[in-house]
Amino acid sequence: MAISLSVNLNKVALLRNSRGSTNPSPKVAGQTCLDNGAYGLTLHWRADNRHTRAEDVRVLRALCDQRGAEFNLEGDDREELIALGWLAQPIFLLAFVAGELLHLPGLLFVAVARVVFGPTAGLALGYVGAVFAIGVAFAVSRQLVSAARATREPWRPRWVFARRAFEKLEARPVRTIALLRVVFGLAPPLTYALAATPVRAREHLLGCAIGLVVPVALVHCVSGLL
Repeated sequence: MAISLSVNLNKVALLRNSRGSTNPSPKVAGQTCLDNGAYGLTLHWRADNRHTRAEDVRVLRALCDQRGAEFNLEGDDREELIALGWLAQPIFLLAFVAGELLHLPGLLFVAVARVVFGPTAGLALGYVGAVFAIGVAFAVSRQLVSAARATREPWRPRWVFARRAFEKLEARPVRTIALLRVVFGLAPPLTYALAATPVRAREHLLGCAIGLVVPVALVHCVSGLL
């Protein structure tokens, strides 16, 4: 019967805490263990944070997901620990939406999802987050420009490529939006411009879902190489 080794990093974290610094790093110790053949990593998060902290749980869980290793979190069923697992994804999605509304680079959140949640879950969350954030930004923008759209001509971009694409919105909205998202990604100005057109919300969402596959997958892959 084969025996698999999962290394407990609590004492590494305890030594770091006693020194009042960041050294030794549980993450570096975990990477060293995995590099040398450990099957997984183990933590025991106490309510008093005497050993590992919440940030250690997040970082080492992401490391194990990235390396395809087992991650064991022992004991302590308090609410904060349970919430750490199921609240992470909703919090990430809300942060993605807030970032889009505040003009933060959307693809940065895709890269963060890859690092924090691992290759598989990170790709799914990065993609869903991108589509969700764009959809919310579109809805908010449409409410803000609805009055102006009733009294003015729809806005048109100056770039020849973008202008031609906007001229095809009425005939081929999904295909046009998908092409624009491939080129411009999650750029907020594009969302605002589309919100000022007569395109329907479901057509916008479908076009974004198709067009964002390429930029999200590209950033996800690049993030995995860093």
